[in-house]
Amino acid sequence: MIHNGRYIRNMEGAVFNFIRDMNMKEGVLNVSSVNNKFDRIVTTQKSKYYVKFKREFFNTFNEQFRKFISENPEYSSLGESINKESLEQAIKTGCEWVIIIYKDGKMYRVNPRLWMNFAVSNNLIRTQEKENTFTRDDMSGNKETVNETTCSIPLKLMERI
Repeated sequence: MIHNGRYIRNMEGAVFNFIRDMNMKEGVLNVSSVNNKFDRIVTTQKSKYYVKFKREFFNTFNEQFRKFISENPEYSSLGESINKESLEQAIKTGCEWVIIIYKDGKMYRVNPRLWMNFAVSNNLIRTQEKENTFTRDDMSGNKETVNETTCSIPLKLMERI
């Protein structure tokens, strides 16, 4: 959501708005940081959500997965990707939905098992060529460099909420 005419700038703003809305609808019980504090797991009285903030869609989905699009033209559009470890954590912790919140406040949801199964069965898993460096979440302050493995899906599989 755009609040006071401003876009959501970061995960904190996105989570604040999501928690406020979910607390009114379902009663929030717990919020925990995951994935080096980039994501949150929000547990309510009714459900469990894996929440991510993104600045934009996976705009090069069609280019990255040309073979898939040529065989499945009905999915030609934007896409979305998530770190495979994050998706596995959402499944392992029993999250019923992955919620993606964009800087313009639009939110989409998809079941994490559906996301994983679709990505695996359609070969939409790739290892990023670009290395990402981040500070470990183990209080050591050590930095780690990885080539992330991501699972992607077409936007058409995501439900706008």
